[in-house]
Amino acid sequence: MQTKPLIRPPTAQLYDEDFVAWADETARLLRERCFDEMDVENLAEEIEAMAKRDRSELGSRLGVVILHLLKWGWPDKRSGSWKSTLVVAW
Repeated sequence: MQTKPLIRPPTAQLYDEDFVAWADETARLLRERCFDEMDVENLAEEIEAMAKRDRSELGSRLGVVILHLLKWGWPDKRSGSWKSTLVVAW
């Protein structure tokens, strides 16, 4: 069984040279459903990296909220910054 040779689309080179232009072009290609022209490998890596960053950020923020909620249970130790964090997070 022969496999199709991997041909790097022009957008792959753009990824290395100008990330913002690559992102704009990739979004355009997605909207126009020009999937064969897309730099799928870099797109997949960027989506995975975005998910990883979001998971990490969510974990960090949840940790802060939980810590501040626990501290809020001690009325004599409450501070304005804890309340502020909880109000913003809510």
